[in-house]
Order: sequence, then structure tokens, then C-alpha cells
Amino acid sequence: MSSFFVIVIIIVIVSIYNNLKKAQKQHEQFKQQQQQQASQNTDSAEAGFAPIEDKNNKTLVLQEYQGKYGFIDENRNFVIMPTWHKAMNFSEGLAAVFNGSKWGFINESNELVIPFNFDEVKSFSEELAAVKIKNKWAFINKNNQTIIRFLLDDAHSFSNGVAAVIIRGINTEIDKKGNILKNLEQFKQTKKQTPPTPSPTAQTEIPKQENAVIFETPTYSSKTEQRQTKYSSTNSEELVKFEENYKYGLKNLQDEIILNAEYDEIGSFINGFAKIKKQWKYGFVSEAGQILTNCDYDDVDDFANDIAIVKKSMKYGTINTNGDLIIDTEYEDLQNLNSFIRYRKNWKYGLIDNKGNIITDAIYDDIYKFNEGFARVKRNWKYGLINENGKELVECIYDDLEDFANGKAKFRKSGQLGYINQEGIEEF
Repeated sequence: MSSFFVIVIIIVIVSIYNNLKKAQKQHEQFKQQQQQQASQNTDSAEAGFAPIEDKNNKTLVLQEYQGKYGFIDENRNFVIMPTWHKAMNFSEGLAAVFNGSKWGFINESNELVIPFNFDEVKSFSEELAAVKIKNKWAFINKNNQTIIRFLLDDAHSFSNGVAAVIIRGINTEIDKKGNILKNLEQFKQTKKQTPPTPSPTAQTEIPKQENAVIFETPTYSSKTEQRQTKYSSTNSEELVKFEENYKYGLKNLQDEIILNAEYDEIGSFINGFAKIKKQWKYGFVSEAGQILTNCDYDDVDDFANDIAIVKKSMKYGTINTNGDLIIDTEYEDLQNLNSFIRYRKNWKYGLIDNKGNIITDAIYDDIYKFNEGFARVKRNWKYGLINENGKELVECIYDDLEDFANGKAKFRKSGQLGYINQEGIEEF
């Protein structure tokens, strides 16, 4: 019996030794890759050609591992370990993370920059982020100052200085000072009232403009009425989200129940559909109050170009506006690139069209958004270009390569700078 235990101990020691050697080898390879990349970046700077930083693909990328979220670098190593319950990709230097109770924001050093104060958030865009506390949305800056107060029923991120919002059931747009830019006449028909008491965290007040959003806190006859949130959508009657026993449903303006109060959350309608959540699973409801898909998915993205990305059992696929599964949930990751879907398989990327047809096999280290009919691709630390049929215009032979602009794409190859035209011909 004692000999048996000795053999077991020897096996365990050998196994530990082999694992340590393997880890040491991986660490050495990582250091070599870092030195190689640093050398490439130095060469770029010396040549007067800055290393390309893609606006839509940040240095750190969100990655799920065993149900938790962290961030990996371009070598696919965790820089921020997967400890977060939920997270969003970095945007403008900050990433939203969920601690199981509230949302906050971290920087790329995993330091908490904005505390866990919020029930929902959206990523920073143009220096502001939409955040939600209880039933109202607001906009904060990176110093956690409330720039636009908690008056909004729903809010989307700023783009070109404008954000789409819903205020008291009215679809409108505002600028970064909170000024109404759309459907102003509907607000002028309401009674002029005084502003509510600002949030205790607010450090910046909205300047009083003629068309600014200024309402007093409404009075309600019951707690149920106070929790109601109106949603207006194009080509659909206005719906009201109501709460009952801590569950949500939908009513129309005639106070008729369209969707029973059995959901943990109902999102805002985007492109005709709203997310619904039940027992930590997600589905969709249409503007008419019809269930498109039951809450069967671990996560879902909003609809865009008539498709939505869905997640099930750690894999991703897509559904159409009929709720049909177009791309099976078999991929490690999917990203909507307008007319195409970028997919990841075995840590390599390829393209699928919105009908589920394979455009390119998963052979690239990265694929970027299309511009002027072409997309940059990356393979073995080199860049190339493909067209919308997945055919390579030029192979991945360039040290640096920019998107097309006015029919030409700037490149650096072996220390030389030049341009490629849309026929794949180099010009120096």
C-alpha cells in the first residue's frame, strides 16, 4: 500500500513540474511577442507612419471565461482577469462593468474610475455616457459629473453631438446641453413647470435655454402609476411599461394590458423590437406587443439591419425579424459590421453575410469594417484588403495599412510609404 502512495506522489510531482515548465515557456513566448511588436511600432514611428489604431477595435477586447468577463490583449492573454459578472468593451478609455448589483466604469488598469451607482449604462461616446438609476436616465462625463439630469425615460448614446431620447413619452433629440432639437412643439403644449431638485452627485447644471428640458417632478396617485414609463415607436401606438409585484409588462394608452407583468425587465424599442428579460434569460417583444422569441437566450443584442445577435450556451448566432435562427449558435463571437457579420472560430476571424452565407473562412487574426467597398484584414502581424465578396485585393504583406479614402489606402511596407488604389496597384 505504501508503494502505491509513493507512485501517486511521484506522478503528482512530475505533473506539477511539467505544468511549471509549460507556463514558463508560454511566458517567454509572450515576452518575445511583446518585444517584436514594440520593435515594429518603433520602426513605424521612425518612418513617420504612426501605428494604426482601429477606432472600432480597442487594444483590450472583452472576453468571457467560465461565465465571467475580463479583457484580453492582441496576443489573447488576459490583461484584466475575468472577474466581472458583465462588461462592455472599452470606449474612449473606459469600460462599463457589472459587479452583480450595479454598473460602474473601469480604466485599462482595472481601476474603478466611476463607482457602482447605476442600474443600467451605455458606453462612453463623445465624452458622455448614458446611465440609469431606477426609472430615469441621465448623461455623465468621465469625472462622474451629471451633465444632463435624470429626466429621461430612455436615452441613446451621442453621435455627432446629438442623442435620441424619450421624455414623458415623446421621442426627441437633444444636444449636449440638454436642449430639445426635435418635436419641440409637443413640449411647448405642456404646462411650463420648474425643474426638479438635481441629483446629489450632480456637479454641473444645465444652462437654462429657451428650448431646454425643464419639468417638475410629477405627482402620482399611486406607486404603480409612478413606475410607469412610456415608449413611443415609429408606426406603432404608444405603449406604457408598468410594474406589478416587481415585474414588468406593457399597456396601451387605453390602459389595456398588452403584455402581462411577468418580466424582470423590458427595454426600449429599437428598430421595431425591445429586449425582454425573465429569470436571467432574454428574448424580444415587437412594437405590437407580440412575443418574437421567448426568453431562451443568455444574452441578445438589439436589432440592426433586420438581424439580432443572440447568445446561448457560450456560443453566438443570429435571428431575423421573424424570430428564425439564421446563423446557428456555434461561434465563439459575432460582431455586426452592417451588411456582414464578423465571426470567430478557433480564435480566427471570418465573414458571414446577413443570410448566413460564408463570405470568408476563419483564417484572419482580425477583420475591420468595410470602407469604400473594402475591409482591412490582419494575418500574422501583417495587413491586407478584401472586397465584399471576400476576395483578397491584396495579400497580408503590409506592416501598416489604413482604410480607403478617396479611392486610395495608405500603407507602409519594409520601411517604404505608398498608396494602393482600388485595383490593388501600389503607388509610391
